Amino acid sequence: MADDLWQKSAVELADGIRDKTFSCRDVMASVVARIRALNPDLNAIVYDYTEDALAEARVLDAEV
Repeated sequence: MADDLWQKSAVELADGIRDKTFSCRDVMASVVARIRALNPDLNAIVYDYTEDALAEARVLDAEV
């Protein structure tokens, strides 16, 4: 299930995080996996801030 979180809408993500169905970290991990799968061919993301995003997700999970 966590692999497809990148496909959910903002409302679905907010609901899932609030209901603790999944975490901010789960969402970011899904997005990062998708980026890593597609970006080598697309070269759309030049600067990789995934570690910063994952760290911020951990902080936000602690606040929820």
